[in-house]
Amino acid sequence: AWEGEFLEAIKDIHGNVHYSESAEMLRKLVKTKLLKFTDLQNNPERFFQAHRLLLAPAKLSENSGFGVRFTVQFNLFAGSILGLGSPEQVALLDDFQERGVL
Repeated sequence: AWEGEFLEAIKDIHGNVHYSESAEMLRKLVKTKLLKFTDLQNNPERFFQAHRLLLAPAKLSENSGFGVRFTVQFNLFAGSILGLGSPEQVALLDDFQERGVL
């Protein structure tokens, strides 16, 4: 069920677009909450499956720029807060996701 919903959410994501359009695609995906910023810690299976689906070889060549934005947002940004942030900072991730803050 989740995998089908995620595939549906990413079906229109494509590369070779202006960075602002790519950012808007990422913002839209973030706001779906199909993959939460906290899934790296709370649901790692889903976290890694989302990466496999989004960055699959068939999609990677057309989504390479988006893939970088996606991994920076979820791995570097959210992952750093999860690993290094205070409980208050970690709690902010839900608010950031709700608002689509990148």
